[in-house]
Amino acid sequence: MSSDRVTAAVAAYQAAAAELLERSFEEFTHLELVELLSELETTAWQLPTIGHEVIARLQREASAVELGAKSLKSVMVQRLRISGKEAKRRLAEAKELGPRTALNGEPLDPLLAPTATAQSKGAIGPEHVTEIRSFLDKLPARVDPEVRELSEKTLVAAASATAIVSPE
Repeated sequence: MSSDRVTAAVAAYQAAAAELLERSFEEFTHLELVELLSELETTAWQLPTIGHEVIARLQREASAVELGAKSLKSVMVQRLRISGKEAKRRLAEAKELGPRTALNGEPLDPLLAPTATAQSKGAIGPEHVTEIRSFLDKLPARVDPEVRELSEKTLVAAASATAIVSPE
């Protein structure tokens, strides 16, 4: 069953995190530590993608009442122990970056597909997503959809660019 595989993957992720917490990093060189931080950041940047998918499905299908609250936002505040502001942000991001479904059940790309793809690869982080969404929100409605999409792609490319750090 698919849910068993997901549950097992989450357990493996939690076990890997617990193992890392038990490790010493004293044997690493400074450059290796920076590389380790980079790899950890990439992994952390990918995680919201999973949340977007879960939240998008809950937004589509779930009744907040059946989940024990008056709204999905309330459910998230209670169950995830996050602020209302954070729950609102996650709901909005899931709406734009999560998967969508047409009325006939056909899967649709996220509204901000280039941003969602970059985030799923760990190429951009939360601050990048916030800036991209903010920029696109400020574009006037009269801006051509092709220009809007090109703007998003340009911002994603700029945010994804790897900075070269030379040893000093």
